[in-house]
Amino acid sequence: MKASEHQIITPRRNFLIRALGFTAAGATVPIGIVTLADAKARIEHHKAELMRAWSDYYDGANCTVQGNDLEPHVVREQPPAGACLVFYASRLRPDEGV
Repeated sequence: MKASEHQIITPRRNFLIRALGFTAAGATVPIGIVTLADAKARIEHHKAELMRAWSDYYDGANCTVQGNDLEPHVVREQPPAGACLVFYASRLRPDEGV
């Protein structure tokens, strides 16, 4: 019987524990994999996630994201054009309230 080129070899000992995601250090943590259709969609996804983390980190601050949203062809064809995003956290002004 010829062995398959793609074969998983696992020791029988502790197979179930490893299969369920436990290690000697404890339980493993799942990591999400982002698979979006295009680069623009990936940027928007990561921008939203970073904004959520930014807002958590600067809890209670006024958090915004601003950018110039230049299209790639503008950056490539019109020097010195440059695309940017700025994540900004600031203290609320007294007139802004809570």
